[in-house]
Amino acid sequence: LYEGTADSIWRDWDDHRDDVIRLLDEAQALGVNTVRLTFPDAGGEHGETTEGDLERLPDLLGDLGDALDLLEARGMGAIVTLFNRHDYPGAYQDDTKRWRDRTKTLRFAERFGEDPRVLMWDLANEPPLGNEETRTATVLWLEEIRDVLTAHPVRQPITVGMVNHYEARMVEHLGEIISFHCYGRFDRTSVERSGSETHD
Repeated sequence: LYEGTADSIWRDWDDHRDDVIRLLDEAQALGVNTVRLTFPDAGGEHGETTEGDLERLPDLLGDLGDALDLLEARGMGAIVTLFNRHDYPGAYQDDTKRWRDRTKTLRFAERFGEDPRVLMWDLANEPPLGNEETRTATVLWLEEIRDVLTAHPVRQPITVGMVNHYEARMVEHLGEIISFHCYGRFDRTSVERSGSETHD
């Protein structure tokens, strides 16, 4: 659930709950069976997880539980995306930021790692892999977050929602499922062809 309101769905869940119910009812009528829940941008100036974000986690996890109830009542499940618009390289290079990100991930895993309504964990929404320096730090950060989930462990498969199928191949080792956001840019032939190509 993103629906054009950025992170406000989660920062003001009670104010948006009726809108979410309407959207879910419309989705159910269309036969939708899975909804991706993208969690809010971190509160820090540069996208880092802050102490305030960790303090808010109990409320955020409670709102996620409510959202999962709404989905379950409609025969739907959730893909839960843990991070969005995050300073991945900066977070990896700072021990305090890394600890906060691991702590956030662990709290999600502790609360919902055995919950059958969560169909999949998405580590991050379209993390940047554009240049080698950014890519290296970002992949190391993703591996660390993945390790938190697998060590808990969670029962659900793991993925990283990438911006295209080329970048999805760069992080395929991080989970059991490869996922990318095609935005209508790729036809079936180009996606099938990518399976036999190597992209550096």
